[in-house]
Amino acid sequence: MHPIRTAARALIINEGKLLAIKMRDHSGVFYILPGGGQHHGETLVEGLHRECLEEIGTEVEVGELLYVREYIGKNHEFRHAHRSFHQLESVFR
Repeated sequence: MHPIRTAARALIINEGKLLAIKMRDHSGVFYILPGGGQHHGETLVEGLHRECLEEIGTEVEVGELLYVREYIGKNHEFRHAHRSFHQLESVFR
């Protein structure tokens, strides 16, 4: 059995430009919002602060929750690589 992973992401728009992280693996190139998986005992906001420091090298002010996205890997174009991946993402301003 594979657990469902929880994650927090940041929707950062500066001067009309969206900040996204370019990723590449054996299945191709894709873009993600800054953020990542929640650690046990950590709030989503705490996790987003930590992940933004790690990924974009800066502290962020976390705003309101904008939407929740459920990613089930087997249903997407990267299904061969992400078949068993299931993540619930909370996206914050």
